[in-house]
Amino acid sequence: MKREFVVHGASFSGLFSWSGIIVLFLGVLCAVQNVFFVIPLLLIIYGFIMFMSVTGVEINYEESKIRRVLFLFPFKIGNWKTLSSFNELLLTNYNKAEHMPGLFADVQIRRYEIFLNNTHTKQKLLLKSCKSASLAEKKIEEFSQKLNFPKNDLLKKCWKKYHKKI
Repeated sequence: MKREFVVHGASFSGLFSWSGIIVLFLGVLCAVQNVFFVIPLLLIIYGFIMFMSVTGVEINYEESKIRRVLFLFPFKIGNWKTLSSFNELLLTNYNKAEHMPGLFADVQIRRYEIFLNNTHTKQKLLLKSCKSASLAEKKIEEFSQKLNFPKNDLLKKCWKKYHKKI
C-alpha cells in the first residue's frame, strides 16, 4: 500500500467555499444580464467546483509523510509533514449543542475524532471523524496497525474514571 486517502467530506465553509458561492452568484448574474454565453457558464461551473471543495488527509506510507488536503478539482492543495513529527493516535469525542434559528430545540452534534498527535508540541492533525464510538475504535485500531503508532483512547479513560466514581 503506497498511499491512502481519508476523505472528510465537503467542507461547505472556509475561503474556497465562500469564494465559490460568490463566483457562482456572479455567473448567475452574468447569465441574467445576457452576457456572452460562455462566460456565465464557466463562472457557474468554476463556482460550483470551488463550493464543493472536499477536505481530507493523504498518507504516503513509502515516504512516511502525511498532509491535510483540500481537493479542489482537479488539484490537491496541502503541505507534507513527516509522520515522525507525531507520536500517537488520539481518540476523542466532540459534543456541541447549536441553536438553529427557527427551531425550538438545540441541535446536538456528536462525533468521535481520531487525531495524529504529538504529545510534546501539542500538534494535532485530524485523521478521521466517525459517527459512532464502535466505528471510531475500529478505525483507530486499523490506523494503529498501519502507522505503527500507540493508541491513546480518551473515551475508555473517561469511562474508567466515571465507573470509579460510581
